[in-house]
Amino acid sequence: METLVGLLLAQSTINETGEPVLYLAPTNQLVQQTLDKAEAYGISAVPYTRGQPLDDEFINGNAIMVGTYKALFNGRSKFGIRGEVNPQKVSAIILDDAHAAFSVVRDSFTLEVSAKNNFDRYEALVDIFRNLLKRLISSALLKTLSKDLIIQFLKFPTGLGMNS
Repeated sequence: METLVGLLLAQSTINETGEPVLYLAPTNQLVQQTLDKAEAYGISAVPYTRGQPLDDEFINGNAIMVGTYKALFNGRSKFGIRGEVNPQKVSAIILDDAHAAFSVVRDSFTLEVSAKNNFDRYEALVDIFRNLLKRLISSALLKTLSKDLIIQFLKFPTGLGMNS
């Protein structure tokens, strides 16, 4: 029932604005279920297809585009990024099963550097954060903590994860 409500909200937005609407789900299976439900109720919807241009029916505001969260939340989104000349305009983004989006978005923007496989890069990143941490923690305390202990217990606010 929730999917139908989301699809109706998306279609209502298209009817009101004449602009594209993006419907996101956490998995490919849920994307397909959403497309099937849209078809069953006569709602025009097209799939987001990785590696292909955005569907004209979506761009022209004639169909809802249904894709996974990764279609939008990645470093090279087809929907554009701030500062681009012509980002794809959407009038609404519907997030189905929104609580599942957190881990997808976090994973999409997390950099993991293994000390075992990339020791020099790992050390350089730890040193960068050590300098930043000096502003937050007294230097006497910081000197007593090992790099591994700092990384293990501190969640970096920039979203940069480092695992040893």
